[in-house]
This record gives sequence, C-alpha cells and structure tokens, in this order.
Amino acid sequence: MIHFLYRMSMYVGDVTRDNIVSFMHGADFGKWREPHWTKLLNEFITIEYKIEGRAMGWPHQVELLSKREGIEWNEGFKKLMLEMINKSDQIPFTKKMQNWINDLEN
Repeated sequence: MIHFLYRMSMYVGDVTRDNIVSFMHGADFGKWREPHWTKLLNEFITIEYKIEGRAMGWPHQVELLSKREGIEWNEGFKKLMLEMINKSDQIPFTKKMQNWINDLEN
C-alpha cells in the first residue's frame, strides 16, 4: 500500500478520485479474510477526526477533511492513509470494528 501511495500513477494511470476509489475497492476485494483498507480508513477518520462516513462512505469523509484542510482530495487521501498506517499500533478500534475483525478471525 505504501508503494501505491507514493506511485499512484503506476497503478491507476490517471490519478483521479474515481480511479483511486476503484483501486482501493479492488485491493480490498483481493484481501480475503483480512481487514479491508477502506473499512480501516473509514474507522480511522471517524475516530481521529470525528467525521462519520454515513451513506456516502470513506470517499466523502476524505472530501470533508480535505476541504477542511484546504487541500485536494488526492492529497487528503494520501495524507490520511499514511497517517493511519503510521498510527496503526495506536488506533483504538470502535466496538463495531472490533466485532468485524472478530468475525473475520472466526
């Protein structure tokens, strides 16, 4: 994932929001029985930045935070993913996420 974040154009060609979202969902699809990046990102933004995903999901959360910080969506996505990965051993899981992880392990 780190490689993707620093060299997105190698993976998606035209680095647009839609292409990044599609790539992320494809990456999740290939991670059978492992926590999905998109679910982890959704939880991370909810916990760290108090921005709920609701029906619009993680791409909308990224959009709201990017607007708040005055940066482009792509920059916000990269910033959030790197921050999430960097803090991965410090992230407190919500009950919902813990249940989801437990379900994957069983």
